[in-house]
Amino acid sequence: MKITTSEKIELLKITGIGIAVIIAWKYIRTWSTPIGQWIDSGSAAAGVALSDITAALNGNHRVEFSEARFFLDERYIENDLTVNRTWIQTLIKSNAEIEPLFNELLDVKGRLKLKYEHLINGEVSAETLANASGVTIGLVNQKV
Repeated sequence: MKITTSEKIELLKITGIGIAVIIAWKYIRTWSTPIGQWIDSGSAAAGVALSDITAALNGNHRVEFSEARFFLDERYIENDLTVNRTWIQTLIKSNAEIEPLFNELLDVKGRLKLKYEHLINGEVSAETLANASGVTIGLVNQKV
């Protein structure tokens, strides 16, 4: 079986198209990651804004704690008494007045001070810290 000139031309066209598709795919792939990240960051911000607007229109608001207190959950404390940093940051974001409580509760390495071990699975507040150690935590609108 002999290949005619027109079949050779068709074969070259198909090969050329295949090579062009591979080059285009590699080019698009190198640009897709940064573009995708840019789109993701923009859509995340737009989603938060839309959520806030919808919540405001419906009369809802963000959850905020009125007092500086939290439950010291043992699930977030390691065997060496290190307290989970992500959990701490989440609580502080919910109420900035909680940060001084953690400053007193933890040592410089983020471990629970031994004198506060009895507060595990209990409430931590300026009052419970003062009762445990005699230390007064100066918080806004908080009596000890």
